[in-house]
Amino acid sequence: MTDAILGKSEGKEFKFPLENLKKHFIALGSSGSGKTVLSKVMIEECAKNNVPAIVIDPQGDLASLAMNGDLEQLKEKGISEADYETFKNNTNVTIFTPTSKKGIPICLNPFQFDKKDIDEDEIIPIIHSVATSVASLVGYNVDNDKGKAAEAVIYTVLKKFYGRNKIISSFHELIEVLSNLDDDIKDEIGTYIRSDKDVDELIRKLKFMSVGEKNLLFSLGQPIDIDVLLGKNTDKTQISIIYLNTLQSQKDKEFFLTILTSQLYQWMLDNPTDTLQCVFMIDEIAPYIPAGARKPIPKPILKMLFKQARKYGVGCCIATQNPGDIDYKAFAQFGTWAIGRLSLKQDQKKVEGALKSLSSVDLSSYLPKLTPGNFILFAPDIDNTLIDLKVRWLFTEHKTLKEDEVKKLMADQQGNFKSIKTPKTEIQVTESKTLKVFDSISENQALEIANKNRKRAFVVGKKEEITDFKGYLIPYFKTTIKTVEKKNLGLSKQTNEYELFFNAVDGTILKIKNKNFWEFDFFGEIINFKEDQLKILNFINQNNKVTTTDIINSTGLNPNIVNKKLTEFSTNETIDFEKEGKNFVNISIPVEGIENVSKISSIGYNITENETKLIKKIAKITQNKIENVIKFFLNSEIVSVELVNLPIFEVKFSQNSKVRSIKINGASGNIIEY
Repeated sequence: MTDAILGKSEGKEFKFPLENLKKHFIALGSSGSGKTVLSKVMIEECAKNNVPAIVIDPQGDLASLAMNGDLEQLKEKGISEADYETFKNNTNVTIFTPTSKKGIPICLNPFQFDKKDIDEDEIIPIIHSVATSVASLVGYNVDNDKGKAAEAVIYTVLKKFYGRNKIISSFHELIEVLSNLDDDIKDEIGTYIRSDKDVDELIRKLKFMSVGEKNLLFSLGQPIDIDVLLGKNTDKTQISIIYLNTLQSQKDKEFFLTILTSQLYQWMLDNPTDTLQCVFMIDEIAPYIPAGARKPIPKPILKMLFKQARKYGVGCCIATQNPGDIDYKAFAQFGTWAIGRLSLKQDQKKVEGALKSLSSVDLSSYLPKLTPGNFILFAPDIDNTLIDLKVRWLFTEHKTLKEDEVKKLMADQQGNFKSIKTPKTEIQVTESKTLKVFDSISENQALEIANKNRKRAFVVGKKEEITDFKGYLIPYFKTTIKTVEKKNLGLSKQTNEYELFFNAVDGTILKIKNKNFWEFDFFGEIINFKEDQLKILNFINQNNKVTTTDIINSTGLNPNIVNKKLTEFSTNETIDFEKEGKNFVNISIPVEGIENVSKISSIGYNITENETKLIKKIAKITQNKIENVIKFFLNSEIVSVELVNLPIFEVKFSQNSKVRSIKINGASGNIIEY
């Protein structure tokens, strides 16, 4: 690993030993000082030297690492063509967007604890951090008694199940456990809850995590996987940018950062190394680890990470324009300080005071002279004196990206990542019964398929072990519909019946072809639309490339309503369109093959009455919503509706501390990509 070329010092190229990043790096400076540029230069240099990075971007300033600069212009700024080409050709930059498809959508499972050889004193703070973050997310104030009680209940359940080698993998499972507490857990939580009503209230709050926008945090996109974020199975060096602007509230941002940091912490405990193996960077960190008694939920896990990461080869980089707003204990964990222009005298004094506690250096004569792009480096492991640094030009663009710009940049990467398509209904498969849905395979057959998919180690030759096997049901409304189609140039009519399978949780349609199953997402987006919205979409689907006037004349709807709905559709990307003045023209639906979606062949199923009743409890899509879509969008009539279920078997493999998961479609026996 070579050194990082950060810029120039005293007219000479300044090289920063990248291994020193294990002792962490902090960039301080007011707005316009260049601290974000310096941080991006550090990430570029890491990537150039094959060190991947996970970058937290709260404002969109770091996402432009995905935009390569113009080589000729960069040469004029002193950038080496060889260095630029090395970065450009060997690096892959991906922008992940929680709860949004603008970039690469990413979701999280807050209850994901990888069962590895982790000491109890290391796993306890991780579980506690998750319990605190979940309690806060669902609406509790974890600083008062009621919030602390809810936090303690969640912690106790997670800790007990972890100790039993059983993992709670979703809000549905946590709710099920809380609804049927065993005596062991009841005895323990009885010391800090007043009555069963407290548990009932917690259950009610947890249920809200399974609906609406909050559910997107846990169901939309690529599940958090640190190996994926670090590009462990790719040829290029990965820079994964987590673009937090797509999250609606500061609480959501704090929750996401907490869970991501917890996952990174667990990962590094299981992947120790003496050399620098990756970098974790957070821009504008002050709100997440503030000074004083205020304790946002990411603060404890961040402090723990900063303290421990250097032992595991994880370098942490942070930036802030308000040095006095960061917890002073966090400051002490950072071995290199890059201090830029500080416009406020009180900020200068805070930095000077903090440094005096670590060293005898005197900054008072340096700070007032700093200009944008100039920094004073305090790096005692490199040099006992202060280092004057002029930061080099970036290989990439430096701008704040909006969501639409992110979408364009990530268009080519959309198919490179796996996604969770459907919020799952975790109904456990037990040994006493075999679930049969869509003529399902048995548990034993699913286990045989899992065994055939065990991979053999490249060097040792030992196969993976199956460490977890479970099944759950995804409920569907099997809907028989009748359509009337014109034949012989409209001179005759033909009545046909088809079967549609609507996902009862999110409204998507199951498509089946050659025993392959996948979700048709478009219907999940329109399932909650009203009659007038569906009429407009139906006209667009039937005619394509229409105008606002066409829709008004053909549907008979009020022009104001049509314009309002088209504006809504344009905002949420339900339609493609062009604008001529205030009018929409060339309107179409950006979905291929939609006119053929109803032609799905019938398949059999078998399920008991009691199991059907159980599934009905978690079905979120009503029959009335389905009827609206069929009537006003598909121009069809419902003949019958029944509730059926698709079984999914999930298998986890382990080999040399590496964990891998697959899903098996219970109806076809095929492996599902996700």
